[in-house]
Amino acid sequence: MSEFDLFRLAGSGMDAQRVALDVAAENIASADAWTARGVYRRKVVTLSAGGGFDGLVRARVRETNDPVRWHYDPGDPRAQRVGSHRGYVALSPVDTVEQMVALLSAERGYEADAAVLDAVKSGITHALEVERP
Repeated sequence: MSEFDLFRLAGSGMDAQRVALDVAAENIASADAWTARGVYRRKVVTLSAGGGFDGLVRARVRETNDPVRWHYDPGDPRAQRVGSHRGYVALSPVDTVEQMVALLSAERGYEADAAVLDAVKSGITHALEVERP
């Protein structure tokens, strides 16, 4: 594996971790939001290595089907008016503490990929200095 392959691999890891950071931040920011379809649904990121020898990291984002949480508040205009959840307000299934942990994890992964890039760059610089007469 050449140095340039290591740059591509670490760069793809940084891109994937950036997607994970963005999704965690979106989940935290939208934890109590409502969309046209109802409560905000949590999104998750799945990281996977590419097929073959390239090994590039890819991020896939999908929306979950977690059940909503219910909070009794009959005065809220969003409260259910009929049915078994009468007087209850549907809340997003986003757990902000869990999302903060995901945010920190993605940050650490990004930092690790950046450290790999620095190590490869230092190795190339050192190799060039050795070759200098």
